[in-house]
Amino acid sequence: MFFSALPGGDLCHDVGYTESAMTGSVFQLTAMDEAIGYARRITRGIEVNEDTLAVDVINRVGPNGHYLKDEHTHRYYKSEYWLPNLVDRTSYEDWQLNGGKSFKERTVARVQNILANYEQVPLKPETEKLIETVLKEAEEWVKQKED
Repeated sequence: MFFSALPGGDLCHDVGYTESAMTGSVFQLTAMDEAIGYARRITRGIEVNEDTLAVDVINRVGPNGHYLKDEHTHRYYKSEYWLPNLVDRTSYEDWQLNGGKSFKERTVARVQNILANYEQVPLKPETEKLIETVLKEAEEWVKQKED
C-alpha cells in the first residue's frame, strides 16, 4: 500500500481481502485503515513556507528552550503529527499498566466499537433517484438481451 501511495495512488484496492479476494476480514480491514492513515500522512508531505519553517520560533525558543510550550507548536501539531488508533506508541511499562493489550486485541475492540456505534447515514434523495434510474436501465438492458 505504501508503494502504491508513494507515486500518488489514492485507491487502496482489496483492503481487508486475502486469498485473491476469496476471503475478507473486517479485522484486517480495520488494521489496514490504520496503515492507510499513516500512508496518507506520509504522502501528504510537509508544507514549507515562512510560517512553517518558524525561524523566528527557533530564535525565540533557543537551543535549551521547550518547543512544546510554544504557540506555534500548538497551532501545527494536530495537523502535522499523525496519531494512530491501534498502534500503541507508549513505553512497555505504560503499555503494561494500561492492560497490555495486543494489536489484535485492540483491533477486535475497535471493530466491536465501530459495529456497536454505527449510525447509517441516509442517502440523499437525488442519489437514491439516480440508483433507481441505473437499476431500471440495467433491468431494461437485460430484458432486451433476453428477447
